[in-house]
Amino acid sequence: MAERSEPETKCYVSEIMQYSCDLAMSQGGKPLIRCFPISRLFRICQGIPAVEITRVADVDDKGMVRIPQDVSAALPTGKPWREVTRYVDPSVLDSKLESNSRA
Repeated sequence: MAERSEPETKCYVSEIMQYSCDLAMSQGGKPLIRCFPISRLFRICQGIPAVEITRVADVDDKGMVRIPQDVSAALPTGKPWREVTRYVDPSVLDSKLESNSRA
């Protein structure tokens, strides 16, 4: 894993906008989809995975983002996808193996 020396000098903040949508019925009985934006902020540093900082970042009225100095100790450490261990529910795996053996 890359060294974490001077992370603040090689980091930047990036935003993604996600939407949460609900299905409702209009007064006329027709389906109505309502979506609400959810802004998410990430700190992206050279050589290490991005970390979400939405809950710890302060955003002012002009949209400027301020990250508290002690935030690095509070944030989880990320790791590259190639190092993520994926756990599979054995019952799901067994049912897939059974259906493949019948085919």
